[in-house]
Amino acid sequence: MPLRVLLTGKLHGPDMGGSVALIHKAGICGAVTPQSNFVTLDERFRILKEVDWESLAKEQETPAESAVPAAS
Repeated sequence: MPLRVLLTGKLHGPDMGGSVALIHKAGICGAVTPQSNFVTLDERFRILKEVDWESLAKEQETPAESAVPAAS
């Protein structure tokens, strides 16, 4: 599911293999107008490579740890 969310922004949908192929084809054949704000597959992967995954994971861990009450 994380790959689906990262590539499509949705939690549910059709088979990811077909979705990835469709995103790729739409980006290379010019079927989508630039005004639609379509993000090509290459651009999506470039964005994903720039994410600081370690910092993001640490940010996600911190609130969860502070939300757990201490045992008495």
